[in-house]
Parts: sequence; structure tokens; C-alpha cells
Amino acid sequence: MTEPAVSAAIDYDELKTGKRREGTYTGVFGFIVRLSLVLAAITLTTVQLLTGFESGAETQSPSALFGLTLLISLVPVLGGLCALITFKFFPINYKNFCEQQEKLKVLHEKRLIELEKIQ
Repeated sequence: MTEPAVSAAIDYDELKTGKRREGTYTGVFGFIVRLSLVLAAITLTTVQLLTGFESGAETQSPSALFGLTLLISLVPVLGGLCALITFKFFPINYKNFCEQQEKLKVLHEKRLIELEKIQ
């Protein structure tokens, strides 16, 4: 769902600014993805350290099992809630997305005509 949302945001930005900035959005998106990977690793390591997880052990302590349970249940739920909140306030819905696409089509046709005049 994130790629279509980013694409819609790029189109929205073009209508507002008159500039097409896919590179900027792709760079920021890539940075956020990498940052989320770092945060996931930090969260995993922190929970395992705090709960006494022992790598390679035949059995784990109850606190380590609780930590693993948190990592596979609570952490994804919190991530999902963050996504739901983000998309709840996302300003583009299906109706204005379709309107936006029509406006972009007109804008791109005008730009094409201007380019043809130059050549």
C-alpha cells in the first residue's frame, strides 16, 4: 500500500508545485525504509537483552519467551496502528485521486504542446 500512496503524493505535489520530484520522494522513502530496518534491529536486540534471551540455548526463560511474544505480537500491532493512523489522515481518497489524475493529464498535455512549439 505504501508505493501507491507515495505515487499519489508525488502526483499531488506536482499539481501543487508544478514540479515533478520523484527522485526526492524516492530518496526520502528509501531513507525511511532503511531507518525502519535499523529501528527493528535495535528493538529486537533491546528486547532480547532486557528479557534474558540466550541464543543457542535449548530452552528459554519465561521472561525471554515473553519478550519473543511481544516481538511477534505487540510490536507488529503497534506498527499497524501507526499505519492506520497515517492513512486515516492521508488527504487523498479515491474520488480526489481520480480528479487529480484528470488534472495531471491536462497538465501533461499542455506541457507536451509547449515542448512541441519549442522544437
